[in-house]
Amino acid sequence: ILRESWRLARALSLESVPGQEVALRRAEAAVQNDALAPAARVENLRILEFAPFARRADLLYALLDTRQPRELQREAIHQLQREGTHEVAARLISMWRLLGPETRSAAADTLLYKRHNHALLLSALEDSTISLGEMDFHLERRRALLHSKDPEVVRRAQALFTDAGVVTRKDAMEKMKPALKLAGNPAHGKELFTNLCAKCHRMGSEGGDLGPNLTEIYRKSRETLMHDILDPNAAADTKYLAYTIERKNGELVSGLIAEESDAAVAIRDANAVLTSVPRSDIKEMLSGGLSLMPGELESGLDAQAFADLLAYLQERK
Repeated sequence: ILRESWRLARALSLESVPGQEVALRRAEAAVQNDALAPAARVENLRILEFAPFARRADLLYALLDTRQPRELQREAIHQLQREGTHEVAARLISMWRLLGPETRSAAADTLLYKRHNHALLLSALEDSTISLGEMDFHLERRRALLHSKDPEVVRRAQALFTDAGVVTRKDAMEKMKPALKLAGNPAHGKELFTNLCAKCHRMGSEGGDLGPNLTEIYRKSRETLMHDILDPNAAADTKYLAYTIERKNGELVSGLIAEESDAAVAIRDANAVLTSVPRSDIKEMLSGGLSLMPGELESGLDAQAFADLLAYLQERK
């Protein structure tokens, strides 16, 4: 009721609303009160949006901390998105490694879909503050930069990727190209899959569930499969980015974020072991923006062996 009445007052261009300052101070205190239920803190944060941005900006950035309940992180990034200024973009980039998956995805959209942020985004991509894979650069998203009205933005974007796609390991792709012309042995390919991939990926009824299920991957072309295997960080879904949590006792927990609640973050490591860390026990949580999948999985494979692996992946299960 309070928010809607203030919204009406704003629409009527009322300069002063009785009692608003007292209510804003009360909301500010409530948002910072960790003892309150997350839903109550979110409601107060929404009231606080009626305060000038300069007054609440530092609080909003602080609420992006992965130790905060997800609902608060979500509301904070949404308020920052609505501001969408150059200064907000720069601050989000400076905090990038500390952002959780959902917040990072929202921040990426802010950088990509507001033209005044394009130069900042390109600089962050060029110096690897943000990895190309984190931006989910499918064709439509690449074209937000490639088809810019600013020639300098187009030039810088073309140096990173083209309409054809994103490639970060060109040498590895070129070296393994002969495999595309070789007939593969699916039986040997299955052995390679079991040894190299099955711990993380399920194929039909076999394998693990840490990474994406590959049962339907046979629909992809050999070229696409090769790209996905050799260059996993060219397009890494945020839910498959590796995170490291440092607990307050100094212990490190690394892997994928399997579950999140307002109370805890559950990390599943490369051995599929699930560790739940209370948010109150998190000293720091960060991600370098890389997929948990190894970037040099082809090490030790010659072109024929790689052709065998591709042949197995293209068999319908």
